[in-house]
Amino acid sequence: MAALLTPSTLAEVLPAVNADYVISLETSLPLIGDLMELLVTQVPIESCEQYGTCHECLSSGDPHCGWCVLHNMCSQRDRCERANEPYRFAASLNQCIKATVYPDSIAVSEPSVPLLVKVTDVPDLSAGITCAFGNLTEVEGTVNGNQILCISPAAKDVPSIPTDQDWSGVELRLNSKETGQMLINTEDCPQLVRSEDILIPAGEVKPITLKARNLPQPQSGQRGYECVLHIQGVSHRVTALRFNSSSVQCQNSSYLYEGMRISELPVDFSVVWNGNFIIDNPENIRVHLYKCGAQRDSCGMCLKAERKFQCGWCSMEGRCTLQHHCPMINPYTNRWLNLATTNVKCTNPRITEVTPVAGPPEGGTRVTIRGVNLGLSFSEMEDNVQVAGVKCTPKEDGYIIAEQIVCEMDAAPEDTKAGPVQLCVGECKPELQARSSQLFSFVTPSITGLSPSRGPESGGTKVTIMGVNLGAGSSVSVLFGNQTCEFFERTMTEILCYSAPSLMGVGPVQITVSVDHAQVKDKLTFEYIEDPTVQRIEPEWSIASGHTPLVVTGTNLDVVQEPRIRVKYGGHESVNVCQVKNSTTMSCFAPSLAAEYMPSLDSVKHADEFGFIFNNVQALLVYNNTNFLYYPNPYFEPLSTNGMLEQKPGSPIILKGKNLVPPGSGGAKLNYTVLLGETPCSVTVSDTQLLCEPPNLTGQYKVMVQVGGLHVSPGSVNILSDSLLTLPAIVSIAAGGGLLLIIVILVLIAYKRKSRENDLTLKRLQMQMDNLESRVALECKEAFAELQTDINELTSDLDRAGIPHLDYRTYAMRVLFPGIEDHPVLRELEVSGNGQQKVEKALKLFAQLINNKVFLLTFIRTLEMQRSFSMRDRGNVASLIMTALQGRLEYATDVLKHLLSDLIDKNLESKNHPKLLLRSTRSFFVCVQVSDRSVVALVPKQTSSYNIPPTASISRTSISRYDSSFRYTGSPDSLRSRAPMITPDLESGVKVWHLVKNHEHGDQKEGDRGSKMVSEIYLTRLLATKGTLQKFVDDLFETLFSTVHRGSALPLAIKYMFDFLDEQADKHGIHDMDVRHTWKSNCLPLRFWVNVIKNPQFVFDIHKSSITDACLSVVAQTFMDSCSTSEHRLGKDSPSNKLLYAKDIPNYKNWVERYYADISRLPVISDQDMNAYLAEQARLHSHEFNMLSALNEIYSYVSKYSEEITAALEQDEQARKQRLAYKVDQLIAAMSLES
Repeated sequence: MAALLTPSTLAEVLPAVNADYVISLETSLPLIGDLMELLVTQVPIESCEQYGTCHECLSSGDPHCGWCVLHNMCSQRDRCERANEPYRFAASLNQCIKATVYPDSIAVSEPSVPLLVKVTDVPDLSAGITCAFGNLTEVEGTVNGNQILCISPAAKDVPSIPTDQDWSGVELRLNSKETGQMLINTEDCPQLVRSEDILIPAGEVKPITLKARNLPQPQSGQRGYECVLHIQGVSHRVTALRFNSSSVQCQNSSYLYEGMRISELPVDFSVVWNGNFIIDNPENIRVHLYKCGAQRDSCGMCLKAERKFQCGWCSMEGRCTLQHHCPMINPYTNRWLNLATTNVKCTNPRITEVTPVAGPPEGGTRVTIRGVNLGLSFSEMEDNVQVAGVKCTPKEDGYIIAEQIVCEMDAAPEDTKAGPVQLCVGECKPELQARSSQLFSFVTPSITGLSPSRGPESGGTKVTIMGVNLGAGSSVSVLFGNQTCEFFERTMTEILCYSAPSLMGVGPVQITVSVDHAQVKDKLTFEYIEDPTVQRIEPEWSIASGHTPLVVTGTNLDVVQEPRIRVKYGGHESVNVCQVKNSTTMSCFAPSLAAEYMPSLDSVKHADEFGFIFNNVQALLVYNNTNFLYYPNPYFEPLSTNGMLEQKPGSPIILKGKNLVPPGSGGAKLNYTVLLGETPCSVTVSDTQLLCEPPNLTGQYKVMVQVGGLHVSPGSVNILSDSLLTLPAIVSIAAGGGLLLIIVILVLIAYKRKSRENDLTLKRLQMQMDNLESRVALECKEAFAELQTDINELTSDLDRAGIPHLDYRTYAMRVLFPGIEDHPVLRELEVSGNGQQKVEKALKLFAQLINNKVFLLTFIRTLEMQRSFSMRDRGNVASLIMTALQGRLEYATDVLKHLLSDLIDKNLESKNHPKLLLRSTRSFFVCVQVSDRSVVALVPKQTSSYNIPPTASISRTSISRYDSSFRYTGSPDSLRSRAPMITPDLESGVKVWHLVKNHEHGDQKEGDRGSKMVSEIYLTRLLATKGTLQKFVDDLFETLFSTVHRGSALPLAIKYMFDFLDEQADKHGIHDMDVRHTWKSNCLPLRFWVNVIKNPQFVFDIHKSSITDACLSVVAQTFMDSCSTSEHRLGKDSPSNKLLYAKDIPNYKNWVERYYADISRLPVISDQDMNAYLAEQARLHSHEFNMLSALNEIYSYVSKYSEEITAALEQDEQARKQRLAYKVDQLIAAMSLES
């Protein structure tokens, strides 16, 4: 409404203006005096109709606007019909209708699929809903609460998928039948919107920002957004941030894919919210991961990449990369090249292939030059190419940036010799020039003959032209008169082409051959003759499966090169072969009527088309001068209901069926072949039966009938023998009966013999039981006497006998390589042939790698990850590394600390109990050096040694034998005589008793009085023996668990290692003293001392017998129980070896705890002091082993796992900076040359 008002009436009008309108005043100019005309206009304060969706409407911020749901419009509440009813009027964003469709995609091969649409925040839909699929179809929807069932379009309504896509989208709309308006469609669903391409360099940390529509705001209790990328079968989930309803960003992350053969990898991805709700991606937006270096190993290929990838050539490192990956020497020198660089050129062009390598001197040859760095634009190559000294003009249509140049040759002067291709890229500077290794030569083509020399007038004859140099040049032209012979292929001696139809009728024509600009001067002629004709076909019938023989009569049939017969029926064309007999006759096999059986073939049929393929003769493609018929295929009934026919020998096999003889065949017959297995039989055919006379056969055979192209099996036949029992069966039965009789006799003899043996055994056992009772009584009496006898005086002689130590080299070999006497590390490296110096040089390079901490750690971790790397290999590699690093023990210790720290981190990250750490040696091998001051006083068992005579008194002869035995104990085992001594048992009856059960004694003789004794009888003797050895065991434990003992200070290595373990425990917040105690016990007592106790021959030059090994195992078990923090509950059923020291173990545990506490209170050993100590030890023993031999042994593992080691080094940033992978390749190459 508009009105012209004066100032006097304005005051009256203003109060009447509705508050929902604004007033716009436009002053009328010029102003004259006090008169002023004002135009007052009423404008609605809201404009709700401009918003087309619920989301736009409620995101506008206009408080007057809301979404009228069933009317699908933005309006004021009072303009929305029945707005007060639930969900009919939405006033806030979270009240907009939300819908999900399941499934969200269906195959085009599955039409009319039920689709379940779940909707929320919808009003009453009882009036009904229709489902509209784009502009294709609209169907009735079934409403059930907040679920609507829609049926997808039928097959005839499904749109075809575009050829360049594997999917096609269709909009789904739900329309209200109450209002006729759309309720919701896919445009209202949350969805991603296409923007610019999403390009992410592989391995780079970048966010991914996406445009979207209708993104919901996660409510309280709901999970946020995530991006899910599916890279080569693996899903990667990244947290995403919703900026607003139209934008979401996948947070910073890096993505990798395998292989360097893929420069750009489109990756499917999806955006999900609240855990499993997938945001629609109707335009199939994908993330493109790319690698600058993939498939771009040269400057030209790198700069040829699309600019959107921002790749450039790093000339300093010789690789294609992003700019920030190319190091700059200084701020003024840029070694990173890209197309934006001024006057950029790729140096060092290289020619890899030239084709062709020969051509006529007349020119016109298009030479294709392929290579590397062949320019970045065509202008750089113009007038810069010469072939054999002759100008070659580049052609822009054949130029491929950096890869290929196609140029056309000028005519060459006479006597021009062969030469290479030379080119310049832009300027003819040395670094921009290239020269091919292939030479281009000039040759003169000539022709000598052709075959065949005649063909049909309609053409299509495959003609072979023979000659010399016919494969030279880039193009060839063959003319038959004025008609072009269609080129097929050529070599240096032949040209194959198909003759064109003759425009001049029959007769000879001149053949002209041109190679590029050169025309061959030799003349040949080709004769066109009349097209072949067909006059008669016999017989004029076949069966539906075809392949029956036909005889074709006609004229000029011998000029047809590959004659074929064709038939077309029901849209299917079938072809079969023919063979020419002479100019008037050829034989063919009838083609089949259809590719597979159809019910319509059960009646006589005329083919839609019937004809011949004779070169290019079009007149015979459809041959109308015949009434060729196709009869139904013969049909055979099954031989029996179960498919197996029982048959006697010589009886004919009758196959019943129909259509066995075509009714209108005249004198011609079908040729039947019946096979029993692989054997044919004689056949007689009637209209409904086929009689097969089988040869003299027995057994089961599959029956196969072959007629024309039909191969069918009506079943199998079982031909039974006339005799119920054949001769082999009779012989087998007789042999079986005889064998059974022999078995019965043998069983009776065995039973009789066994019965006699049982009687003897019973008597012998009775006697043994009587003897056992007597021996038990005597044994108890002797044991009582021994418990009252003090035999400790015998042990005093042991103090006078020292135990010979092994030298360092032998000790190290027995610890590192147990059981190997002659190891390669003990001798100089020997290389067969003349490669000694080169191998030593390569191994010195390997030594540098071993002394590189990054390489050594990567090498060890890579080996540990290999499944084929066994525990034996782990110990061998650890020993070899320690041998190779004997001269650098401080470096070896640093690597060991690093590995141990990593193991502790990994163990705690995997949530394993800390006490389980270091229990096994699967991860690394610990080698501890024992100084000469650490002596273990364990006496091995000798012939008599500290054994107890079972008699009541000890004779002077026995005492002297003990003395000599103890003295003998102190001599080195390697110097002892191996001849057997006088058996003391035979001399004086002295018996041997140790900390093991008597019947486990390895050298016990059969029949000894103790061999059958109950083991518990000897428990008293076991206690007596333990009392004898108690002082030695106590001295051993006191020596091992004392920080200062008899003038020997604690080795630095033990204090250093325990401090390291405490430091690791503090680092990881482990304050449980039991855990720390267990770590230290696993490292020193259980890992080292137990090994020395059980294997004293590692340290001392002694012999360890089986009985000694058993005794030491008891001591070692006691040692291990003393180091344990757990309590052992023992009872009467516990093993004797645990019960033996049960009362002593608590005291030993106190020693261990005091020992650990004393060590922790000692002053901390600095790294400098420890390194000085290790350096001194390395100096003393650096020449004990041959380092090159050890490195040569280690190299075998580098060679075996070279690919895995190289891959691990390439992934490590420090290794890449030091180019360690390249050095490993150099090492392998150097060693491979000598292998």
